Amino acid sequence: IVAGALLYYRFPSDALRDYLQITANNLNSSAIISVGQIKPSLPFGVELAKTELSFKDKPSRKLFRADSLFVKPDLWDYFKGKSKYCFECLAYGGDINGCVRFKKNSMEAPFYTEIELKNIQLAKYEHLTDLIGWQVDGILHATIFYKGQHKNVINGTGEASLKLLDGRVGLLVPILSLESISFQEIKGDMVLKTQRINLKRLELK
Repeated sequence: IVAGALLYYRFPSDALRDYLQITANNLNSSAIISVGQIKPSLPFGVELAKTELSFKDKPSRKLFRADSLFVKPDLWDYFKGKSKYCFECLAYGGDINGCVRFKKNSMEAPFYTEIELKNIQLAKYEHLTDLIGWQVDGILHATIFYKGQHKNVINGTGEASLKLLDGRVGLLVPILSLESISFQEIKGDMVLKTQRINLKRLELK
């Protein structure tokens, strides 16, 4: 009990933050991760504040920004020789929850992840237009499955079910002076393979 209390109150936040940043940045040569602060969270987990993911060649371009991120390991999978980490995240006015599984007890092994997004406000994501090529606004709900390897994350495979509410889509070319389309709801299913996204289904209200 005393050892646990001392570990909590004397938690090596700065040392762990530096270690995680170095380890994560070594896993991916194209992106860098920065963490503002790390603190322990009961029973078995850590909470990261002001976590950001950006390109190495363009540090000012933030691919992802989280207000808070809680991460905890799955001890049962760990004892079976596998690694599984679950997370809860507050970002862009909504919630992001999920788990990442590694086939072996190593972060360098192939991984599989499941992610659920709720109430994500796309207007708060400043680089969405640059990433997808057109302007989209609304409240996003989604379920995402992705499988890949840390050495070549971008060439993984996955699928997603998306629902976008009360938003607007900008047109690449205006039609009869109409520059955007407002909608009540958009539903879609997508598949990702070899860096291409195939749209399987789309419903627009």
